Amino acid sequence: MLRCCLAALLAAIMLAIQPVSAQPTISITTYHDGESCPGSCDAHVVFHSRHNGTANAFAPSSSATEPRRCAVNEECRICFDGSPASCMTAVYRGGGPPPTKFDVTPAFLDAHCGQPGIPSTLSAYCRNLDRVAARFAGRGYCLMEEADARCQAVRARAQERYDLDRPIYERCLSMGEAAFNRTQPPARQRSLACAYERNGTGQNSRGVTWRKLLPGACPTPTFVGANGLDCCTSNLHSSLAFGVSECAGFILPRG
Repeated sequence: MLRCCLAALLAAIMLAIQPVSAQPTISITTYHDGESCPGSCDAHVVFHSRHNGTANAFAPSSSATEPRRCAVNEECRICFDGSPASCMTAVYRGGGPPPTKFDVTPAFLDAHCGQPGIPSTLSAYCRNLDRVAARFAGRGYCLMEEADARCQAVRARAQERYDLDRPIYERCLSMGEAAFNRTQPPARQRSLACAYERNGTGQNSRGVTWRKLLPGACPTPTFVGANGLDCCTSNLHSSLAFGVSECAGFILPRG
């Protein structure tokens, strides 16, 4: 009997001292998928539903120790790790990226980069964008400096792609995606509220594929990037968060 009780006590002690799973560390990504972007792609965050109502993302009226779920289109307390200093308040627009990522908009970066008191993870992300942007100092960016004569051809090509695709995008929306796709060959079918191609043609050197964002889904004054991942905006600094190659076609050469 004593042996049984000792065994039970030992088991209880071992259970009590088991390490608690660490709070996930969340990284930052940036997105702008045009008309599909909620809130007209204002300053907001989206993240995987598994984080909602946890110590990483909770309603401001609750706490990290007793978290409640954030409501879509309302403010949410987001925390990049277990430190209170890693937390900030942002408008939450719903789900989006894979787990362990906070996907923010260019408008979010414009609003917070350089501000005092932001979490260190965000501050480091912004500083890295500063370093990348410094590589292009002195070079014109055609979505910001459209008066530059060298930008006319660049903008004209982007505008032509938009003008060709926009009526098709609008027709898909008016018909409904399923009905529209029944009238189209596979190469012209669309997905994700008509904004993306249905059959992915994007592929990188590692063989990773994706569905490209189509030109008509990027509203003025934005244009779809070279890789079909995001809409390049008039702010080069935040657009570089998509990766240099995405919006590089709008950056003029030196001289």
